[in-house]
Amino acid sequence: MPRTTPSGRRRLLALGLAVGLLVSCSSSDPEPSTAELLAELEGRELSPAEVAEREQVAQVLCGLDDAVLVELWGRLSVPQLEFQDFVFGRQCPERNALYGQTTGRFVTNG
Repeated sequence: MPRTTPSGRRRLLALGLAVGLLVSCSSSDPEPSTAELLAELEGRELSPAEVAEREQVAQVLCGLDDAVLVELWGRLSVPQLEFQDFVFGRQCPERNALYGQTTGRFVTNG
């Protein structure tokens, strides 16, 4: 899983919360792109190939069985869970409620 610095994680969390607030208040503001969110998470610009790779990993995670995800999340560190925040907050938000309930992290949908 991608690793970030503590300040990068805080910035990503703040960005995610700000985006959520802005989206709920006004739908005219564009959301950050996937590449922008991943760059913030990684603390650096990513190549298009790197963005595509992260999106493929996200799609695999989105397709995993609930029991497998619960087991996986229980083994991840806080920095590793930050990528999961991106996955279940952006790539498959329909599964965000399970993620939030299991990890105690934010829930943006459900």
